[in-house]
Amino acid sequence: MQTQMLSARTFVVMGLLCGIAAVGSVILWMWPADGDSPPVRDATRALLRARKHLQSRDWHAAEAAVQDIPATDRCYPETLLILGESAAGREDWEKALGYYEQIPRTGGDTDVRARLASAEIEFHQGRLLSAYQHLRYGLVLDPDELYAK
Repeated sequence: MQTQMLSARTFVVMGLLCGIAAVGSVILWMWPADGDSPPVRDATRALLRARKHLQSRDWHAAEAAVQDIPATDRCYPETLLILGESAAGREDWEKALGYYEQIPRTGGDTDVRARLASAEIEFHQGRLLSAYQHLRYGLVLDPDELYAK
């Protein structure tokens, strides 16, 4: 009986150690070669900094905060949204529309916000059909979006 409990306990400890080793391996695999913090955390921090800059209307600082986020990063659509908002803040409407258009049409929050922002720009540029199409797309996906009300 004592031997079976020891074996079960040993089995549990070995399982825990294997689990810890697996988690450690994943962390090391995701960690950049140059020793910086993991890329997702860096991108998330950069996006938070950029949002603060947007709130204070520091358009250039917002752009600078996200400039190093690569297009392959999962945070990149949010990066494009920030770049679009920065360009719109500087009244560079065509550049803002270009950034918004690059955001994938996934139906997610970032996509909806980009389409509604595009609708506003298009409306003020007198491109009513395009504004309507962007607005309709955004409202179909999120009819409760406050931005559209």
